Formats: sequence, structure tokens, C-alpha cells
Amino acid sequence: MPFLKIYYKKEISDETVNKVNDSIHKSLMDCFDVPEDDIFHIWLPFNAADSKIDSYYVLSEGKKRSDSFLYIDILCAEGRTTEQKNKLYLSVSGQIADKTNISAEDIFITLKEIPRENWSFGEGKAQAVTEKREKKSLTAGNSGGVILNGNPVLDSYTRDMLFGEVWMDETLDQKTRSFITLTALAAIGNTEQMKFHIQTAYKNGVKREELIALTTHLAFYIGWPQAVQLLNQISDDFKYNPEF
Repeated sequence: MPFLKIYYKKEISDETVNKVNDSIHKSLMDCFDVPEDDIFHIWLPFNAADSKIDSYYVLSEGKKRSDSFLYIDILCAEGRTTEQKNKLYLSVSGQIADKTNISAEDIFITLKEIPRENWSFGEGKAQAVTEKREKKSLTAGNSGGVILNGNPVLDSYTRDMLFGEVWMDETLDQKTRSFITLTALAAIGNTEQMKFHIQTAYKNGVKREELIALTTHLAFYIGWPQAVQLLNQISDDFKYNPEF
């Protein structure tokens, strides 16, 4: 649901506008998991004579802003991590610089997060709240496979409610939910589900060193044996998945 305003001061060709639009939207799809058809970009010119933009502020030595300066103002829903945002900034500036004559130092980005209930896409409806888009389950994905054999009702609750609703609630980001879940599993000594949730944590952007730091922290609150159980699971997983 991002909404973008793109400000420019130098005359810009339609071809460049299209390339910039494509670069930004591809970055949003890759970094923020934005749907392909969710694209709202407005281009606005500004008068250089009425503006004051420093040419060097916080840029690397030898870099300078030019008349090709673009200001990209992004409004989006809450819930993205700092890591996702940094990845987006790098992707947007890199792709635009690769596809156009606009350099990375000329790309200025701001991002403002807005609660979902503060969006209406038309018809007087708060679609982001009342009409939830279909989302992938963290477990079975699109395969339709049963994850709890022998109990299709509990399987449905797990797939649709736990992983389809609770985990997808953007009040807490996915990385935070992984930390919370692993903490709970460690506290009750549930090693059976730890492997799955360790892998899920990696997919949600948690780093191995962060998980190890978590075990140190937990040792003081839930006990050494429980924390060591989690540490052993992390170590065992690393043997088979060293890329993490």
C-alpha cells in the first residue's frame, strides 16, 4: 500500500520516469513484499529558484548532488524492520543509478509509516483493515499440505488462525515474533518445535549471533538448562545450515 510522491527539479524524459517508477516498485516488491498491482506514484516538479538544497551534506568525500536531484517521499504501512528499510534505500538508489543517468547521490528518500486504519483506497472504505489480502502461510505455503496429521480441524486452526492471522498481524514484525516464540519454547523446554522456528527466525532476518545472544540473556531469566537446550538446537542447526 505504499503511496509515493517523487519531486524533481530538472526536466526529465518519459523514458526516465518509467525506469524510475519500475526501479522503485521492484525494490518495494523485493524489500517490503508489496503486491505487483499496488503501485501509486505521483511526480511533482519544484522550482529550483525557490529551493535550497545543500550539495554535499553527509555525502561521501568527492560526491555532490546535481540538478538531477530526486526527492522520493514514501508513505507506507507500519511494521517494517530497520534492516528492511536500509535494504530498500540501497535497492532504490542502486537500481535507479543502474538504469538511468541519475546518480545514487542525487536520490533522497524519506519514509513515513501510517497505521493501516488511516488508509482508504476509494469507495469510502478502509480496505487495509476490512479487506485483508490473502497471505502465504509460514508453514505449508501454497502446497496445501497437512501440517498436523490426523486432526484436520486443528491443522486448519494452525494454518489459518495462528500462521495466517496471528503471525501476519503487523503490530509486531516477524523478527520480533521469532524472538518471542523461541523464548517461549525455550522456557517450556519444547525442543521439538525449535528447529522449525530457528529456520523461520533466519528467514525473518534474525542473525545467528543474535540467537546466541538471546540464549545468554534467557539463561538469567528462565534458567541455564533451558537456555542451553536452545543453544544446542541452534548449534545443531548450524552444522547442517552453515550459510546462516
